[in-house]
Amino acid sequence: KTINAATGGTITLNSQTKAADFTTDTAADLAAAFTGITSHTGNITLKEGVASTVAELKTINAATAGTITLNTETKAQNYSDTAVNLAAAFTGITTHEGTVEITGTNPTVSQLNAISGATSGATYK
Repeated sequence: KTINAATGGTITLNSQTKAADFTTDTAADLAAAFTGITSHTGNITLKEGVASTVAELKTINAATAGTITLNTETKAQNYSDTAVNLAAAFTGITTHEGTVEITGTNPTVSQLNAISGATSGATYK
């Protein structure tokens, strides 16, 4: 997070950081650290305490190819955003339990599959 905030250049992860699992950080801290990074391959577990925002999940999801484990608050959170943002936030996630409202333009089939596949809660437009 500190390095990302201090540079306007490209950050290249070394092999240890690229594959590291992160299990003690909030979504806000992880999103700040991972902004602009797309090469992380480790797993991420969101620290308990605060629900993640769609923007934070979108940044974290774009940064890693690893598994993202949602915290209790994020699992239960109800979200409302565009299909583009929700699909980017929830691709690969399967443990969300809250409702998801799609705003704006109608989702594509791919976006709808990513969103509905992420949650056991209701998905509606």
